[in-house]
Order: sequence, then structure tokens, then C-alpha cells
Amino acid sequence: MIMYVDETESSDFFIVAGVLFESPQATRLAYRKLKNRVDAIKLKANIKAKVYTEFKGNYIEKKASRVKSIMMDNIASNACDIVYQIYQKGTGTFCQKEKESIYVKMLSKMVNSLEESVDIIFDGFNIVSFDMTIVNTAKEFSNCKSIMPADSQCECGLQYADNVCGAIRLKYTKENEEYYEMISKLILP
Repeated sequence: MIMYVDETESSDFFIVAGVLFESPQATRLAYRKLKNRVDAIKLKANIKAKVYTEFKGNYIEKKASRVKSIMMDNIASNACDIVYQIYQKGTGTFCQKEKESIYVKMLSKMVNSLEESVDIIFDGFNIVSFDMTIVNTAKEFSNCKSIMPADSQCECGLQYADNVCGAIRLKYTKENEEYYEMISKLILP
């Protein structure tokens, strides 16, 4: 089992979500199916090029909502599961150190809630010390086989996690519940 993890935040919430696939091969197969479906729709060349570079949730929500619907349908129709944690921010500032601490706690809850061991790939933060804190902490989780940061442009599973985070954010900020509803049956308790 492999879990791809990403995070997002709004003014009120900080969200960490993981998408679990049976294997990296299953992830790549789902991604190929997604790209085939996107090939079939008409988009301006510059938008299609940007979408193919990375199926970034915020971008496709704004510039290619049809692609976002296809992405969420692709997630919903694949054999994957979703776990997430949500933190409601207080009225004070949300500094980097606090964010790092909360992220690690949320990741711990997600991983420890799983019944089987997983390999974890998380969207790196480009802050080496923070990425290493995550790696070193997660190694202590009883059901974490391995963990490593990656770039979402190079790892298609992270693009799924990014879009799941976006769907959860949109639900909790009450902007759009449609995408969340599409994937809700995949969310583990």
C-alpha cells in the first residue's frame, strides 16, 4: 500500500490528506486513464500544456473546471482510499513552526489509523529541515514502511492528493461541496 500526502490551507483551516493506492503501478494506471480522458476534451493549448505539467487543484478549479470534474471522477472510480485530518485555525497567527508541528501530528493520526503498513510519499516543502523532521518522525510510526518527500510535478500520486485536499478545503469553506461528494465514499473513518 502506498499513501500520497499533501496539505492545503485556507484562512480558517489547515488540511492534510492522503490518497492510498494498492501500489505505484495502480497509481500510474489510474493517471494514464485520467490523461486519456483529458485528451478527449477541447482546451486551449496553453491551458492543456499547464494542466499536463501538473494537475494542480487550484489551477484546474479556476481555469479548467471540466478537468477538475474528470480528475475527481477518476479518483472516485479507482480502487483507492482517502484519509485526512483537519485543523481549525484560531484567530492568532499561524507561524511556520506551529504549522510544522501540527502537520506532523496530523500525519501521525492518519498513518496510525490505518490497518496495514504503508509507504508514504509526501509533497516536499522545500525546507530541508522540515522535510527531514517529517521523515525522522514518521519512521517511528509502527505501520510506516518508508517515507520520502517528492515533487508533485514528478509524482502523479501527489497530484491526486492535491486535488483531494482541494475538495476537502472547498467543502469546509462552503465554496463547493460537489467535489467532496464525488469522493466521500472513499474516505476511511
